[in-house]
Amino acid sequence: MAVIIAFKANRSASAQEATGSFGISYDGPKKMGVDSRMLDEMVTHGSRCLSSWDIFNEAFNGEFHSLIKRTEIKDRKYGVSTLSKTEFEKIRKEREFEGDWKWDNKLKKYVWHYPILGEYVPIEKKVILYVKNIEEVCDYYGVPFYCGVLTTFIHELFHAVHHVEASERGKRYYCIREIEEAVTEFSTLVFLKEMVDDKPRSDEWKQTFDWALRSIRAKQDCLGDLPAYGFGYYLFSLLCNPTAYYDEAFKWVEPDEAYKWINKYNEKIGCIGKKNRVKKFKQMLNPAYPKDEQACLELLHSILFNL
Repeated sequence: MAVIIAFKANRSASAQEATGSFGISYDGPKKMGVDSRMLDEMVTHGSRCLSSWDIFNEAFNGEFHSLIKRTEIKDRKYGVSTLSKTEFEKIRKEREFEGDWKWDNKLKKYVWHYPILGEYVPIEKKVILYVKNIEEVCDYYGVPFYCGVLTTFIHELFHAVHHVEASERGKRYYCIREIEEAVTEFSTLVFLKEMVDDKPRSDEWKQTFDWALRSIRAKQDCLGDLPAYGFGYYLFSLLCNPTAYYDEAFKWVEPDEAYKWINKYNEKIGCIGKKNRVKKFKQMLNPAYPKDEQACLELLHSILFNL
């Protein structure tokens, strides 16, 4: 897998010796530290969900075992985005957007409680999947449960990649949310695209890739914390020509460019501080998706490559 090779290229021999094998065991969910409830959820949702995890484990080929210690299953968690009345009214006049925004008399702000599907806990090297939220989102959009599970897990796994890369360079895992989420969603799509290419007969990966494209692109139409995720779709779209559904015409333009951006971000974690360019980038992606994607891209390139 080229993505894995790209990450490994930046690892020193001493770091490899210290952390051991860099990967998830492919001997089944139990060996991945997945708790029993995850297995119950997989069985409940059918054998295709289980088989997708088998393919997933095999794909990593033992490369990511040291990234996470365990995966926990919980029901629900919600994030909160808030906007002042002035901000909200201004945006509403300019564009349509998604989300059940409501006025909060106590906060004197517009508030949206959105479902969180997963999270990575750096201090414990743990991934949490909120399966009831995943299930509801998948049911609402008519996609298989395993698509939501795999997309969420891979996304959180790339947060773990960034964490490990920072630790191995002796840096604190200090990330700028807008940059971290954009690069993480971009990395997720890059990985899923490679999985589809590597497993062309796997309907599970084709469906999962399609769901990731749709769901990440949709975040461009949200307000608050989520537009940065949608920018990851834009980064990916520069490398190829995403379509609504995977087909054989889906081709890479410059695949090496993807790895260059991902690895450069891993190199810069801990170095991206409160610089003016970073502040401007955050403002361009919060609370609404930027009208000028190219300007946002050039600013991100400047942050990552010209620090």
